[in-house]
Amino acid sequence: MDELRRYSTRAEITPTRFCNEYNWGDFKGNPRTWMERWFDAFLYVANWGTHWFMLRLPRRLLDWREVSEYLLEDGTEDKAGHRDRLHRTGLT
Repeated sequence: MDELRRYSTRAEITPTRFCNEYNWGDFKGNPRTWMERWFDAFLYVANWGTHWFMLRLPRRLLDWREVSEYLLEDGTEDKAGHRDRLHRTGLT
């Protein structure tokens, strides 16, 4: 948690959560890296209309060929790791 604290002095940080509201400025970390290292879910909502949602799931949990037909083509990214799969979808 100390490493996460370096990115924000105001965030609410627990072993399972990093929560922060920005009224000016922006998040200093890299959400994809954080997902790969520490978290299983990520949600970002901006008042100008940008929305991101990411999930990291075990590869064995879902058949991604079946799931892919329900995903948006625009703004969708999928990255397979050794044990996990990271899926990001975003709308602007």
